[in-house]
Amino acid sequence: MLDRPSELPIFLNCPHEAFALLDTDVIDEQSIIDHLTVAIKKVLPDNVTGLVLKLAAEPMFGPFYHYSHGLKKHDGNCQRIAHGHRSIIEIERNGEKAADLEEYWAQRWQDIYLITEQYMVTPQQITLPVELETLRNVGQLYWVAYDAPQGRFELVIPQNNCEILDFDTTVEQLTQFVAQTLANENQGDTISVIGYEGVDKGAMAACLTK
Repeated sequence: MLDRPSELPIFLNCPHEAFALLDTDVIDEQSIIDHLTVAIKKVLPDNVTGLVLKLAAEPMFGPFYHYSHGLKKHDGNCQRIAHGHRSIIEIERNGEKAADLEEYWAQRWQDIYLITEQYMVTPQQITLPVELETLRNVGQLYWVAYDAPQGRFELVIPQNNCEILDFDTTVEQLTQFVAQTLANENQGDTISVIGYEGVDKGAMAACLTK
């Protein structure tokens, strides 16, 4: 497990619709069901008298990483600057399963925030409440912000929780990045990668470096 201790805060300044506030001490399956039940009942017609919700956890059949990110150019809710995914990864080296490489990436991106480099800003470009103004003079922080269709998104996050990438962190480009990185590190091998992003969504990439 990667050790990323941090006593520094994570600060978010986002449109109201980017948050779902649950009245609970623990976010678990039941607290989510309770929250969704209340929300759904508000939009159901009066003749609906009962509602039963069941949630099913995604089956995990191999190594996975858990990351958060934001996609400025996304038209939907993925533009939110700190949403996350739990992603299974499958890797083959020359047509054979490479469990060591899968485990490496599962550890490398375990509980990480992936930053698109072009969205990094200076501390002066972030709106902070008065009580956090002293953060502007603190090192070991990354400052990220962008304007998207839903509004202005701003994030301040400890550096040791992050990796900076020079592309938009879509599942397609992340999978290609993993494949190309591994191909560069394994000269002459054919590397194939399947990167998942939730249920029934993912991407495939293959690279060969001579």
